[in-house]
Amino acid sequence: MTRSFSPATPPYIKEILDQGIDREIEWKDIQLRFLLAGEGFNESWRTYVAELAGNQSPIFDFLNLYGSADAAVLAHETTASIVVRRRISEDLESRRKIFNDERLPSLLQYHPEHKFFEQAGEELIFSATGGVPLVRYNIHDRGGVLKRQDIIDTLPEMERYFAELAADRKLWNLPFVYVFGKSDQTVILYGANVYPENIKRALEEENIRQYVSGRFTMYTDLDKNKDQCFFVEVECASDIRNTSRLEGKISRLIHETLISVNSEYRSSYGGTGNKMAPRVRLISHNNEKMHQDSIKHSWSKKNP
Repeated sequence: MTRSFSPATPPYIKEILDQGIDREIEWKDIQLRFLLAGEGFNESWRTYVAELAGNQSPIFDFLNLYGSADAAVLAHETTASIVVRRRISEDLESRRKIFNDERLPSLLQYHPEHKFFEQAGEELIFSATGGVPLVRYNIHDRGGVLKRQDIIDTLPEMERYFAELAADRKLWNLPFVYVFGKSDQTVILYGANVYPENIKRALEEENIRQYVSGRFTMYTDLDKNKDQCFFVEVECASDIRNTSRLEGKISRLIHETLISVNSEYRSSYGGTGNKMAPRVRLISHNNEKMHQDSIKHSWSKKNP
């Protein structure tokens, strides 16, 4: 019998696992593997989902794809890319050196004979064969390309990891591509860029993640005094009721996370103060505001 597999978005995977636990499904007895696509995620999310699934391996039981409707799969995670990404997930200086950015992008490898990547400014362009060949095609994803030696030059200890993977025949001789995603998902708050990755990181914290689905939408608007305000609408997990106390808790955590990981926010907050503090609005689970017809969830929106 032929089996077919389709990738799923990270929030959808977490929702399935949560519902299964509510129904007393023993995920550890099923030996799950995860094929993901559609959006990025933090390594804390990967670790948490691996635990929910019955202590699966975050390195060997996950595969994230990068693709587009125009050219299907463009790149995919490998053991090496996951090992590198997990190594730098909590290392701000390493991320700055490798990616010239504080954020943690998706890190994948690609087959250049089929899909060839180049970096044009801060964006990725690719060429691909097909029924309609694509030449230096730009879908406006921010990112760049790396060779294995580029990573070793920045993180010399990774040479040992690569050697161990090669000895175990788990090292692919392929170039790396890193992807931040669409630049239009960014919200600008008092001159500071706030990225979806920042909010995702906050909602994946251990003392919050059981209360939320992982979906959110952020935007800015003006209050009655015409001051800019930062709003984050967050979807509750199933069976979780909205309370002002929970909204306050999530708001504080998002603010603390932004202060910790986003230097632009931290700098602007130093001069602007509490005007920048996020205002959280909890949305009931499966509310239509968080489940539009589009396959990909939109993490930000223009002023409502």
